[in-house]
This record gives sequence, C-alpha cells and structure tokens, in this order.
Amino acid sequence: MDTLKRLIYTPLRLLIFIFFTVLFCDTEMFSQTMKKILTEESCFQVIDQNGMKGYKSVEYTYKVYGNTFGDEWVDYLAKYKTTTLKNLSYEGQNRTIEVAICRLDRMDSIIYYIKRDCDQLDLSRDNYKTIKYGCCADLSKIALYDYSNRLIISGSEKIYEGFIPNNKIRFYFSYQSRPDTLTLGQINYSYNASDQYHVVLKSERSTIRNGVEDCPMLYPEIDLSLSGAGIFNKDEEVCTFWSLEKIRTINGINFILKLKFDCDSTIRPITIPIINGKPFGKDIETQIYNIEYD
Repeated sequence: MDTLKRLIYTPLRLLIFIFFTVLFCDTEMFSQTMKKILTEESCFQVIDQNGMKGYKSVEYTYKVYGNTFGDEWVDYLAKYKTTTLKNLSYEGQNRTIEVAICRLDRMDSIIYYIKRDCDQLDLSRDNYKTIKYGCCADLSKIALYDYSNRLIISGSEKIYEGFIPNNKIRFYFSYQSRPDTLTLGQINYSYNASDQYHVVLKSERSTIRNGVEDCPMLYPEIDLSLSGAGIFNKDEEVCTFWSLEKIRTINGINFILKLKFDCDSTIRPITIPIINGKPFGKDIETQIYNIEYD
C-alpha cells in the first residue's frame, strides 16, 4: 500500500511543483512587461467663468513608426500630449502639442522632445511638420523643423519638397503671406535649418485688402518650369525632379518658380529663377523683389 501511494503521489507532487513553477515564471515575466506599460489619464474640463464659455482638454495618444538609425532599422514610440483650450464664442482654438520620442525597445530613455503651439504635428523620417489652421480670412501656417527643433522652412497653406530620385539632396520652397502695408508676402527656399533663402515681395501700393472682396486672401497659383521635370502638380506637396538625378551638389539645381495672383489681375506674374541652387543665383539670404502692376 505504501508503495502504491508513493507511485500515485510522486507524479502528483511533481505536477503541482511544475504548475507553480510555471505560474511563478509567468507572473515574473508579466510583471516585467507591465513595467513597460505607459498610463496617462486624459481629462476634460468645462469652463464658464469671466465671460468665457468653453473647455480645456488634455489627451494622450501613442504612435509607433519605423525609421533608420545609421544602417539599422529601428521602431520608435511617439507619445503625444495634446492640450486644447477652446472658447466657444470664437473660431479656432489654442492648442499645444508635446511629443516625447523613444526607441520602442528602450522606453525609459527619451531621445527627442517636441513642444509646439499648433493644431497638428506630423512626424516623418528626417523632420516634422506643424500646422496651425487658418480661420476666418487667414491662411493656414505650415512649418517644417528638424529633430533638433530648428526651423527648416515655413509657409502658408503648403510647403513643397523637391525630391530628386536616387540622390540625397532635398530642397523645399513655399509662399508665405506677409500682409503688411507694403509687403505682399515672400518666397522661402531652403535646404536645411542653416541654408535658407527668402525673396520678399515688395509693393509700391498698399497690400491691405478689404474683407468684402471676392478674394480677401491673396494666395498665388504656383507653377515651375524645368526641362525634363515632367508635370508639376500644385496639389501635391512632393515634386519629383527626375532631370536632376545625377547632380552631385546643389549648384546643379536650376529651375524657375512662377507665381500668378488670379485673385488680383493687376499683379503681374512673378518669376523667381533658381540658378545654381540659389534664388537669382545670388548667395544672399534675403532679397527684395519689386512687384509690378498693370
């Protein structure tokens, strides 16, 4: 009988030991995983004081995206904190977006931190873009930054990227509204945060417009001329320059930017040549272009 009990109980004790060993190991592994779980609490507050009726909200969201680090492909985690203050009596809102970026396998170490007052913030491989939506008769404000938080280029409504296939050279151009008394706006042309050019469009008459006009916002039709460039689509933010594929320096970049203000037919078309990679071929950061009228 004792021998029979030993034959029965010994496997049973072994099974119990294995069960609790596995349970303990699984619990340990789960607790290690739990350490990597991020928890932030979003909140919403109704505001009705000092004549203001509106709300304040704080939201947390997460995005995982891949990027290269040297020759290595790395997955990154971007944690967004979006704080919005909205007055229901007015259009638009005040919004601040903060982004903390870390490697997905090293979540305890933040490698990039971004904080911008904007309505939208989009991450890409080499830079990030912010958008502040225009309201009433205002144009949307767009800006491109590198991950050191340095401004690469800003513009109204759109920033165009000049993409050259099989080439590391990139450049950007935009129109930026500057509606003061005698300045219509400016053309921005940039390679990076330290290599930028601006062409200020000066006027001999007031550029302040009456809001009751059919077109209170002056924004040009943008086109370009480049041999072999194909068709430029003003609705696409990336323009592919196949004819520049074999250039080795920015000195090989030559094309013509054309702007036409259909909203005001008295403004003559504006032509900005990019010669050897610079507006008008001049190594001057800011130049003046005098607008001509009919």
